[in-house]
Amino acid sequence: MIKHLGQKRNFTLQNNKSDIDAIQKLVGPIPEEHLAHTDFYCSTTIGLILPATDSCKYCQAVMHKHPAYSFLLHFDDYYILEINGQKLHIAHGDLTAISPNILHVHHEQSSERITRYAGVFIPEDYFIEQISLYPNLEPVRLAGDIFRYTPELSANVKEFILEAEGKMPGYMPLLDAIGLRITHAIIRIIYDVSIPTQKTNLRLNVDQAIQFMHGHYPEKIDTKQLARQAHLSPSHFSRIFKHETGKSPIEYLIGIRLHKARKLLHINDSSITEIALSCGFSSTSHFSSFFQKSFGVTPLKYRQSLK
Repeated sequence: MIKHLGQKRNFTLQNNKSDIDAIQKLVGPIPEEHLAHTDFYCSTTIGLILPATDSCKYCQAVMHKHPAYSFLLHFDDYYILEINGQKLHIAHGDLTAISPNILHVHHEQSSERITRYAGVFIPEDYFIEQISLYPNLEPVRLAGDIFRYTPELSANVKEFILEAEGKMPGYMPLLDAIGLRITHAIIRIIYDVSIPTQKTNLRLNVDQAIQFMHGHYPEKIDTKQLARQAHLSPSHFSRIFKHETGKSPIEYLIGIRLHKARKLLHINDSSITEIALSCGFSSTSHFSSFFQKSFGVTPLKYRQSLK
């Protein structure tokens, strides 16, 4: 595990031995001058490195290897990874993965600009420990394998950097937590582990529409308006809503209006017409028809039964 952690480092020749030791536990025997133009961030479990004013000279100097797993999120197309005698052209959005102790070298295709990437280094024992939490998954040899990183992983990396730079109270435990999320985001990309979020997300979309109904039931509302609240097309929204609730959106809305109206019949002396209009019904007859169909009696007889 890494000691002397949780700091942003702009490296100069004045760095102390503990800084270099922390880096070398992840990256390898990297000379300090090769990191003079990079930024480095660490938790107690993982490390991140990014080019700042220039590229990392160590990764471009010679064939080298890392004691940790290394994963690079590439933010542009100006990059070539050479490994096992092959040169791999990297595209923006690629995630390259290399297991510990595999020789490789990096090349930039442009000398006029800094190639943008974020390197994530994860200790071998920690990465394997997290893989073991997934049934039926085993560590695999990663020799420049190329994946596509997800928005989740990119967001986690940015959050890690901001937390490390901010050094707010409690930032070290937060860095560990974000580092754990980064590790599992990478594992799920490599092993194509999908998260069953679709059903949950759709239920949340439906709940948004229902919440809107409760807040606006007296108003004129149609399916298109409800679909916009759920961020779905009207046809898709109607199918999902029916599947989740057993009713169409308008049937559900009428049910809300009827229950609101029945409550008003209990607690005030307003006329049935006033109650019907205040609950979103267009007329007394419209209200009475739905009320009798739902509760078995007319609104008037229901009110009379309360006396």
